[in-house]
Amino acid sequence: GAIALDAVLGTNLGPRAPGTVMTLLYRLAALDGAGTRGVALPLGGLGAVSEALAAAARKAGAEIRLSAPVQQVLVSDDRACGVRLQSGESIGARHVVSNADPKTTLLTLVGAEHLDAGFVRRVSHLRTSGLAAKFHLALDGLPSFTGLTAADRGARLLIAPSPDYVERAYNHSKYGEYSQAPALEITLPTVNDPSLAPPGKHVLSAVVQYAPYQITGGWPQHRLAFARTIIDTIEQHAPGLRSLITASELLTPQDLEREFRITGGHWHHVDLALDQFFAVRPVPGATRYVTPLAGLYLCGAGCHPGGGVMGTAGRNAARQVLAGATRA
Repeated sequence: GAIALDAVLGTNLGPRAPGTVMTLLYRLAALDGAGTRGVALPLGGLGAVSEALAAAARKAGAEIRLSAPVQQVLVSDDRACGVRLQSGESIGARHVVSNADPKTTLLTLVGAEHLDAGFVRRVSHLRTSGLAAKFHLALDGLPSFTGLTAADRGARLLIAPSPDYVERAYNHSKYGEYSQAPALEITLPTVNDPSLAPPGKHVLSAVVQYAPYQITGGWPQHRLAFARTIIDTIEQHAPGLRSLITASELLTPQDLEREFRITGGHWHHVDLALDQFFAVRPVPGATRYVTPLAGLYLCGAGCHPGGGVMGTAGRNAARQVLAGATRA
């Protein structure tokens, strides 16, 4: 069950689908490359990773602008020449690097009028609909999981008893439904880093599969029922969990799209599948972080090697930008 969930986590696949061996090996390669025994949880939460990157960038002379959404990539003489912000301010640049998803970058920020029709068609056909939800709980205390010690609760916890369980969870998504018995990846970050909550309090974070981007009847109709289903599923393994809950948050793929501006709310930006991976990720004509528009580069999860907080896509893209600057 654990192997099956790792093979499909964050994908639009069930464990019996062709190609899931590849997605499993991808995940294992990422873990081995990190040099850890498993998924690492940084002190201070994932926001601490962003802060560390920001500090390194500022030290190198970068200026970071927050609350300054980009409205358009400016194009002149068939070359990206800067960006226009939603405030109306224009910023000129010789190189523009985007970690937005490929559809947002190429079809919205750049615009089809600046790209070849065949290339636009390939980008528009990318499969980008998310199938995983995020669920957060604020808790009055540390929940007890059957069979686990207090130390065990600081590890990565999976609810995926068997491959058949995961496959049945996936089946609902084929019909525009959420899973009645979802598969979950759960972490209790406060076990290892108490600073993430007030003294004696805890937080629980879970990736929940499956939650389709488009659901029959719309998410407003199903949100509360799905949240109850998730809590019921966890409580089967953590008796008394419901009595500890002080607040909850459910982020469906539509919420992820709205809040983080990711087309389809897909955390990998583009499905991890053989026809959208390796040398053809995200599409032929925009591989190796270079786009058909001179001066425009991609560095997000939609590039090789895909999603995950590993920094590989950004590092590889930076090398291409430097090489481009040298050629220019």
